[in-house]
Amino acid sequence: MRMYSYYDYDSIEVTDWKGLKEYLELFKSIKKGGSWDVWYNKIIPKMVDIKEKEPNLSFECWDDIKLISYWYNEYIIFFDGLAKYIEGEVRWTFENSDEAGYITFEDGKCMIHTGQITWSSSSTKDNIVMKELTKDMKKLLLLNTLEQK
Repeated sequence: MRMYSYYDYDSIEVTDWKGLKEYLELFKSIKKGGSWDVWYNKIIPKMVDIKEKEPNLSFECWDDIKLISYWYNEYIIFFDGLAKYIEGEVRWTFENSDEAGYITFEDGKCMIHTGQITWSSSSTKDNIVMKELTKDMKKLLLLNTLEQK
């Protein structure tokens, strides 16, 4: 089962407003089809108003979506193109904090940063805190050890 990503914050500076407007118009003109066109028409106009004279771009509308565990090609291609026109970062939280993610836009490049749960294995005995054991629990532990031999 895949999990949802939730917008946390962004700090974005538009470095080339004219180029960004042209990129968004070009991106809109490319026939992508299906849910991609629905996504574009729903999300992109909320990110930035290309009719504005002063640029203000926000990823706030990228909320409660399947992002971090999916990284659809369309999203990646879109972010990659945006990197030429903006600087900054966007952060999302996840259903667990170990796998949160963020994107940075710097020097014309987009980098995706994600956390991953790190699994480890250890014996039950390695996880026992001896000083917290009662006398009876120590007896049970001793019995378990003797039975295993």
